[in-house]
Amino acid sequence: MSLEFYQTRAGRKFYEADVPEIAEQLKRIADSLEVLTSSVNTEKPFKMEQLVDDAVEEILSMAARDAKRATSKTE
Repeated sequence: MSLEFYQTRAGRKFYEADVPEIAEQLKRIADSLEVLTSSVNTEKPFKMEQLVDDAVEEILSMAARDAKRATSKTE
């Protein structure tokens, strides 16, 4: 009988620590975007897009690092 992902140590960490952290970081991004959109100069809309792209890239790299660590620990 094999374990479901949520039953593994990596799965528990993912659901108990990583997902809440991702949610918190997404909330911070949303809050930052709200502040930026209220104060951004309309002549430079690309700046906000770049900030969003950078934030998404950082989140994805964090997720990839965590996944790599989890995989290496289970092998």
